[in-house]
Amino acid sequence: MYRFLRNPAPTSYTPLDNAAARNRNLSLGARGLLIELNYLGTHARTDARSLALLFPHDGEARVRRHLAELQHAGLLTRWVVRDPDTGRLHTETRASDNPLLLAGHLAASLGEGFGHRIPESR
Repeated sequence: MYRFLRNPAPTSYTPLDNAAARNRNLSLGARGLLIELNYLGTHARTDARSLALLFPHDGEARVRRHLAELQHAGLLTRWVVRDPDTGRLHTETRASDNPLLLAGHLAASLGEGFGHRIPESR
């Protein structure tokens, strides 16, 4: 028999839609990474190398696979933009537990002239 022991009324927690948390099309690692991305601050580094430093047991290759898995599922998107003021390139990353919310946010951001989008070659 299985039983999950819950903490009484949490004071801090990471909210995540059950549909994403229980998505059987995602590996456990990808689901765990989605939870971590949800927890990270707005300006955190989310490239595979930086995330692998946070999780050395998984390594960069495994983190890359999980990022690709989330991207394929529509829960993460990445694109390269050129800063109009400095001309420097950087990667913008957005993740969500809801693909429709993510798509709407991306459309709104790009519609507002959010940098100059450059297709990624990854």
